[in-house]
Amino acid sequence: MIGKIILFNFVLMAKFTNDFKDKETEEFIAALKLFRKKLENNPVACKKFLVDAGIITEKGNFRKHYRGLCIPMAKD
Repeated sequence: MIGKIILFNFVLMAKFTNDFKDKETEEFIAALKLFRKKLENNPVACKKFLVDAGIITEKGNFRKHYRGLCIPMAKD
């Protein structure tokens, strides 16, 4: 799932970056972890999130701005 990979990488980046040490960021990371747990085992919710975010279409195709990106894809 794309959402899972993106959120996971952001959490890792935030943990190891010195600029992300304040309380608000730690709260944001905690919220992202909860959101990831909500989406990671539910493909329907994950797809809905990506459609609502404008990353993919209802059919599952990437939108124009995201077609050329090199993002690891999970195998179905």
